[in-house]
Amino acid sequence: MRKSPLAKRLSDMFFILQVLVLAVMLVWTAGYTGYKLYRLHTEKSEGIHGVERPLPDKYRVAPGDTVWSIYTEHYQGQDWDEVRLKIGQANDLKNDMLYSYTMIKLPEVR
Repeated sequence: MRKSPLAKRLSDMFFILQVLVLAVMLVWTAGYTGYKLYRLHTEKSEGIHGVERPLPDKYRVAPGDTVWSIYTEHYQGQDWDEVRLKIGQANDLKNDMLYSYTMIKLPEVR
């Protein structure tokens, strides 16, 4: 059974759309991964030779960041529940939802 010219054209357009979406996803993933690797590299290199970096007062939330990822970056070794509670209180969070590119306060936890 042969496809009508309209069905063939729609099928071709759908294929092109799929390829474009895939390309956008690949470019975004590569950029996001590169950004995360860059951030990881620069943060690790700033704290070499056992020199502890001070905790920043504020933090810009990057895409994909969670309260847990902020905990592992800035509060490693401290009580998770206390850190989670203090971050929530300092930023009036109703839950652990963080929005990309917003500035949040990083409270001192001892």
